[in-house]
Amino acid sequence: RSAVTLCTQNQIAIVRFDSSKAAVSCCPDTSISCAGCQLAESTGCLPFSCSAGYVPTVDGRCEACQDLPFADAHGQTCAFYENKGICVGGASDGEKFRTVMGASTAATLEHFRRAGLSAKEACCACGGGFRAATSWHYASALKAFPLGMPVSDLPKPRTASKYRLMDGIAGSCSLHEFSLQLDPVSGAITGTPTADEPTDIECNVEAVQDASRGLISNVTLKLSLNFFTYPAKVLSFPSGPYAPSFK
Repeated sequence: RSAVTLCTQNQIAIVRFDSSKAAVSCCPDTSISCAGCQLAESTGCLPFSCSAGYVPTVDGRCEACQDLPFADAHGQTCAFYENKGICVGGASDGEKFRTVMGASTAATLEHFRRAGLSAKEACCACGGGFRAATSWHYASALKAFPLGMPVSDLPKPRTASKYRLMDGIAGSCSLHEFSLQLDPVSGAITGTPTADEPTDIECNVEAVQDASRGLISNVTLKLSLNFFTYPAKVLSFPSGPYAPSFK
């Protein structure tokens, strides 16, 4: 689509640039497939629609990846394996591999190693390559929340299915003391904060994207709780109402 689409508060804007045009699609902020995506629909990222520098995974996500320098025993590179359809979305097709390579029925990618590497370890399309955790954040750093009113904040974008609180400096994280909690699956921060005085909360939250590959990243969650607040810490003034929120 060439026309700009306005996304809702519960969606993430995905921008794709085509020559001189920018197309915007909207991805639900609860979907784990939005990270690294360049074209989305109402349920999440479209299959095989990852941005440059990302590759599709077998479970439908986009993961940051870079091919390792590689040529197999016959001089074929990662691009060859991907262009010939031997490897797609992090998995290899053994039958196609043997057909393209003219190999025996028992041959696998591992049989074509060179310098200790096969395409399975070196190439992103085959499930290998150098991978990195995707960066993310909480929008709460740009907001202030009124005491006594519900709080809801999600990771932007959601990158994992496992989140946990890190203890921080001297165990400084104290979400539970203010009636707030972290959902260990979605990473959502929810609850109705209570306190006698305005206060700031700071916690380190860790997203476990893929523990087996060491793809783990963390951010600092910052919550500012006050008796009354505006929609954002920094206000712009186009036409519209500017009433603060309070209980």
